[in-house]
Amino acid sequence: MTDSLNIFELLDHLRTRWRFIAAVVVAALIVAGAGCLLAPRRYTATATVVIDPPGGGDPRTASSVSPIYLESLKSYEQFASSDTLFLKACLKFGLLDESSGTTIERFKRRVLRVEKLKDTRLLEISATLPEARRAQELAQYIAEETVALSRDLSRDGDLKLIESLSGQLEPVRLTLDRARTEAAGLSSRLGPMEEESRYLTELLVRTRQQLVEATAEASDLAAQEAALSRAGPDRDERASTELAYVRQRAAGARARQAALEASRAEVEREAAEKAAAVVELRARRETAEEVASSAESKFKELQARVTELTASAGLHTEQLRIVDPGIVPQRPSFPDIPLILAAALSLSFIAAFALVSLQFGMSRKHAPPARVELKVARGGGR
Repeated sequence: MTDSLNIFELLDHLRTRWRFIAAVVVAALIVAGAGCLLAPRRYTATATVVIDPPGGGDPRTASSVSPIYLESLKSYEQFASSDTLFLKACLKFGLLDESSGTTIERFKRRVLRVEKLKDTRLLEISATLPEARRAQELAQYIAEETVALSRDLSRDGDLKLIESLSGQLEPVRLTLDRARTEAAGLSSRLGPMEEESRYLTELLVRTRQQLVEATAEASDLAAQEAALSRAGPDRDERASTELAYVRQRAAGARARQAALEASRAEVEREAAEKAAAVVELRARRETAEEVASSAESKFKELQARVTELTASAGLHTEQLRIVDPGIVPQRPSFPDIPLILAAALSLSFIAAFALVSLQFGMSRKHAPPARVELKVARGGGR
């Protein structure tokens, strides 16, 4: 009951002090409005840059990016918020007054804001300046330089890789030329050597055939000589003459057989040596051809890689492009008059309400307690 009484009393007290509350609110609105009118205007222009995934912004790649990848794109904020880039922009537009004593770091915190929007590939670059057109020009310039810086860094990386691969091309080309020259030289030597080897092989076959014939002839003559020799001393003059003739032929056949044996051995030795040399040359030529083939494959691979990198230089990392250079702002971003007036209205009303309530509480605390008379009904008899 007491709490309800206090609330009604408080409301009644507020009703009697409404003029004070209204005066406080009006005064706050007047002060806030005057401050807004006197405060220097500042305009904020925003340029938007999109970060395309590697590969020229393939939609299939763009649709497969993960939240972790999107979060990693915050590193591109450093491109746009670089002190060097901001100083370059200040010098271009004459923004920083050396006589003001403001450092480039403090001035940048007041003028430039760079933010990669959460779970998107959009990078917003905002510039706040007293002049609306200059703010838009600064935001667009920072965006353009950020795109150019990213492109240059990507291209520089690819150019270094191209230079490295081009440096590998020359040793591979030299190896390929040496292997081809060696293979050609071995081929030129191998042809005549194979001809000699075939000739020696054919000569060996003929020599062996002649040796077989000579051996057979020597065997026949030896058999004839043995048969004539068994006739004994009583053979006639004709038989003796025939025996001498056979012996002479047998001696010639044996001599021819011995010569053919020596020739066969010599031809076999030469043919074996020549065949071994042919096998060695063939192996060396095959090795040289394998080296040439391997070097040619590597050379073509490196050459194709260099051609590909040259054609797509700068496209192997994220690509930045401006999707909105921003417009010249029509309304100032500071002061925000509706917001400031609303805040002044709310705060002044709360402050006035709190002050009146505190005053009510203090008055209730120091007021004397109300006296309550109790009447006791007395009976007729004692």
